[in-house]
Amino acid sequence: MVSSMASVNSTSTANTSSSKGSKDGSSGSPGVPKPMPMAIMRNAHEVIRGAMQDIQEMLDQDDFENARKLWHELHRFTDLHMAMEEGRKGCNARGIFKLVDEHADDAAKKGKLRHSHETLYELEEDVVDIFEKAPDMDRAKDIFPIFRKENEAHLTEEEDILMPSIQKMMKQGLPIKQYIKTDILPVLTMKEDKHDLEFFIRFANQVLERHDNVDGKPRVRVFDHGLWALATAEEWKVWSVWIKESLSPEKYAEVEGVIEAFEQEQEAKKAAKEAPPVESVNLRGKSPVRSKSPKRDTKSKSPKRSSSPPKSFLGKMFGMGKAAAS
Repeated sequence: MVSSMASVNSTSTANTSSSKGSKDGSSGSPGVPKPMPMAIMRNAHEVIRGAMQDIQEMLDQDDFENARKLWHELHRFTDLHMAMEEGRKGCNARGIFKLVDEHADDAAKKGKLRHSHETLYELEEDVVDIFEKAPDMDRAKDIFPIFRKENEAHLTEEEDILMPSIQKMMKQGLPIKQYIKTDILPVLTMKEDKHDLEFFIRFANQVLERHDNVDGKPRVRVFDHGLWALATAEEWKVWSVWIKESLSPEKYAEVEGVIEAFEQEQEAKKAAKEAPPVESVNLRGKSPVRSKSPKRDTKSKSPKRSSSPPKSFLGKMFGMGKAAAS
């Protein structure tokens, strides 16, 4: 399903790049950002924040129908995101809470993040009533701001606990990317008939573009670069089409440019690492020139000693002194 506000994004159907380079997480040069796979979780918070802002603006303008449509999509997106955090038994996805509990000192348990979800679910039911079960714009104007404020606080609380925990796991050298692929992403692919993965990617890009760089943070590029790092070559052929169709041509070109620059940098590093060592040769192409020891300056040598013994010495040995001469 495409967002009801998709009209703000231009759609393109041209072919997209499917090349896949190194994804070892190695740092890019100062001008080439490296992919951050965990951005699909962190920037999902920015999707939720952005969509709530859009809904509030629609309510302020008495645009209740579009507010209801966007809420329906945000509700679906939020449910998927929470499942990616809590885990889902049907697909053996443990979720990010379980991962940080196992590898970062029970951070989610100590922070009572699961309990905060339960509190949020109760508030969410009130919003479902006013938008879906018994639509009422006046009540929506009263209730939605309360929900939005509580949800904002919840997102910040999660970030304050989860982000340091993930950093700790990274410093331990744990396979973060593999954890995401085996313990988080399956939530989006377990029900193929619902197309959850496609919805997640499309909705996220549409919302993030509307709020991209408003505070200097490149939300779209970071999110999609993280997706690229998680995808296989075959998966990216599909995912990149969803992304391209969800973004304006200019924004997609920005995403594609960063990915290509990173691929080129990784290929250059790989080529430099595999290249044989280069020896210095002289201009005529002969064997490597070896430096010679500097010639000694013969003019500065010490004077040679005489090979003949001193006369006084000979005289003593052979009676050649003055007495013998007489």
